[in-house]
Amino acid sequence: MSVSLETRKFNIIEQLVGIQDETIILQIENLVQNDTGDWWDDLTETQQASIHRGVQQLGEGKSVDYRKFINTYKN
Repeated sequence: MSVSLETRKFNIIEQLVGIQDETIILQIENLVQNDTGDWWDDLTETQQASIHRGVQQLGEGKSVDYRKFINTYKN
């Protein structure tokens, strides 16, 4: 049985109350404040072009199985 969204949010709030590290609080603030926009708009044109190329390559069947890729470069 999965936990409800409301329960998950409450659990996060409980954890936040206990955090004493200022750096972590700042990171959470940045995450929440930046969640209002589309992350795509924050990417550079080069990054967007790279993603478009990747999507095009997938459409052309040019993909590699993730596990095979990882095993190739693991050692």
